[in-house]
Amino acid sequence: MLTKYRALLCAVDCGSLTKATESMHCTQSALSRMILDLESLWGFQLLIRSKSGVRPTPDCLKILPLLRRICAENELVRDTVMDIRGVLCGTVRIGVFSSIATFWLPHVIARFGKAHPDIEFEILMGDYSEIEDWVAETRVDFGFAALPVSKRVKALPLHEDELLAILPETHALADREKVSVADLAKEPMIMLEKGGLSTFSVDM
Repeated sequence: MLTKYRALLCAVDCGSLTKATESMHCTQSALSRMILDLESLWGFQLLIRSKSGVRPTPDCLKILPLLRRICAENELVRDTVMDIRGVLCGTVRIGVFSSIATFWLPHVIARFGKAHPDIEFEILMGDYSEIEDWVAETRVDFGFAALPVSKRVKALPLHEDELLAILPETHALADREKVSVADLAKEPMIMLEKGGLSTFSVDM
């Protein structure tokens, strides 16, 4: 039954049966069968399927926290047993945005994996607000975001990145070596988020 719970949680977290099968290392028919078994057992629909993927039904949302707790407790039992045996193991869930997932995290995980080969990693991709929500809800063990963050979570600065403005060659500010935030205050900007590109203006 735990495998079926994990299948449902994975489908919800991935938002796609195809992506969930990759994470679960099973066929899509097997994953669909497990979810259908739960729907038959409980007597209500769990997922809403569409061309864009899957999302939980209102009834499913009510039961998800309980399933997460059951799976977490099972992992805790496993980890405790392995700890008694002197073996470091478990699953670390990390919330990341695209640049961290691409350029930084793979090297860190690779180094850590050599020292602790029995530790598994589960990576959830999202934007800053989603990652903060996941940390606050303990859906992930930790996440990467840009400061400042809300008081719901604790933040530890890890890296100070350079902020760059990318401008067309014909833009009035393009010939400057440095551009201040005040210079950009009334300029339209494009920000990459999970759902795609959104345009907004910065107000000072």
